[in-house]
Amino acid sequence: MFRTFTLSIFACALLLLATSHAWRTIHPREAPAVTPLVQLEEMGDLVSLRVRYADVKPFVASSTTHMLFGEVELGRTEVLLMAKGECTLATNLRAAKLAQEEGGQAQLKLILPAPRILNASINHGLSRVWSGSTHRLDSFVGPNDNMRRAIDSAYAEAEADIRRTCRSPAYLTEAKKNAETVLRGLFARSGQQLVVEWAAT
Repeated sequence: MFRTFTLSIFACALLLLATSHAWRTIHPREAPAVTPLVQLEEMGDLVSLRVRYADVKPFVASSTTHMLFGEVELGRTEVLLMAKGECTLATNLRAAKLAQEEGGQAQLKLILPAPRILNASINHGLSRVWSGSTHRLDSFVGPNDNMRRAIDSAYAEAEADIRRTCRSPAYLTEAKKNAETVLRGLFARSGQQLVVEWAAT
């Protein structure tokens, strides 16, 4: 009698387990829907353009002294920097706004902020000081603070120039075009047509 009761409980447990498994198979738990906007926000920054930079930057640093009649140049150091680097333009998808178009459920409008510089830097390992020359007093004292100041100033000018280059209208337009291509392809896979609008800067 005890064995029969035990087997009956075991049989009921198996039946309940099978029923529960069958119910989950027929009615699977639906994963929470992830909206396209959430997907975009999770992507963060969409890098759509990488610009390689190379330029030659001449720079002159003068050593001066103050006299009664004004500043007098004692010497001059000239350097020629062969600068190489790169910058990237990216769109901040966390700031994207999604709106429904009048065309229907399959058409969406995405309002994006303008691409911005994500990174811009001169590669000191690839850049070279191609030539350096000294004049008057600087030629007697040899390598000095004036030479280092000329090199540092040339690098600083190159760093500023690469950012100006990256912000040029031609590169911004290309970055927008590349971002639109990527995003339209992303939404097309889910059967949605995307209209991209860029926010005014």
